[in-house]
Amino acid sequence: MKYKQLFNNLIKEEKELGFDYGGIDFLFKEVVSNYHFIKDEEVTKIHKKEISRISKKYIYKKIPIKYIFGYTFFYNFKLLVGKKVLIPREETQLIIDIVKEKVLNKEYKILDLGTGSGAISIGLKSVLPQCEIKGFDISSKALNYAKLNAKIHNLDISFKKSNMFENINEKFDILISNPPYIKLNEYISKTVNKEPKLALYGGVDGLKYYKLIHENCRRVLNNKYFVILELSSTIYKEVINIFKDFKGEMSIKKDYNNKERFIIIDNL
Repeated sequence: MKYKQLFNNLIKEEKELGFDYGGIDFLFKEVVSNYHFIKDEEVTKIHKKEISRISKKYIYKKIPIKYIFGYTFFYNFKLLVGKKVLIPREETQLIIDIVKEKVLNKEYKILDLGTGSGAISIGLKSVLPQCEIKGFDISSKALNYAKLNAKIHNLDISFKKSNMFENINEKFDILISNPPYIKLNEYISKTVNKEPKLALYGGVDGLKYYKLIHENCRRVLNNKYFVILELSSTIYKEVINIFKDFKGEMSIKKDYNNKERFIIIDNL
């Protein structure tokens, strides 16, 4: 069997089972690094065995592909991930560029609420080394990954445990968060369903954490502030309504697929 045929067969299975597209693509990129150059060649025994081993875990056991490999890529960084840690998504990378453009050479204090694997904090620290960045999360498991990822990439970031704003007793200029926003009755793929529920679901309407942020964030923000929150295109109008009383210019930023992805409140 040729690489191209094996790839297409597995992609077909992935789609038919309702998985998030991208798992098989990631598998081939990592196992067969030169796949695009040899796709018309016969699969080697070594590659066939490894692809079979990993794809069975992914397709039949429904284990997210990034959990199987133990890592993912985010903003050009290889980050370790594992069970009970949300896998950072490609679209979330836009947060880094949005904040970078706003901050430039200024020295701001940045809060990353619900930091997970530390992806956003790590991306930001790499482009804004002059800024002090602190990440908070309720999950000890996630914080262990965040600390390890920052250490591997030699980035000075503080990570601490907190249930939302519970243990945050200092002021910040910028607040960033990718809170859970999936509605309780909303369909998610079988592999995404293996990720931590606490990092996925935002209550019946998906708005639980936006309301909590709205109610509490001004306590930890300076008088001049910049807030950026990731959201779903299905709830962005409701999120706008929640934050309508905030000072500053409010805007919605779309992602790579032209879907509403971030709400920005600029009062700096």
